[in-house]
Amino acid sequence: MPYTFTDDDKVKGNWFKFENVGDKIQGTFVGKRQVMNQLSGQNQWIYEIMTEENDYWNVGGKPAVDEQMRRISLGQIVEFRFIEERPSKKIGMNAAKIIGVYTNK
Repeated sequence: MPYTFTDDDKVKGNWFKFENVGDKIQGTFVGKRQVMNQLSGQNQWIYEIMTEENDYWNVGGKPAVDEQMRRISLGQIVEFRFIEERPSKKIGMNAAKIIGVYTNK
């Protein structure tokens, strides 16, 4: 007999949110993909991280993060860290969140 799925059964993506300076996520870099960012209308890289607890998290890229991630290989341990917030160069826009990428050598 087929199972009847409900909203409680829906598999949700884990998106890591950088809310406060010092927020960070560390784990194994296990994948990346490009998706259309609905706000900007442009492609954005999404990086998938597996933590020590075997939880999978998505981290959205942006130009500075993408540049740093070019030097990271699949399987490497990586940490994304919210370093600082800078005022936006465009009036009315949110402050820029500066994210640093760290890895084992």
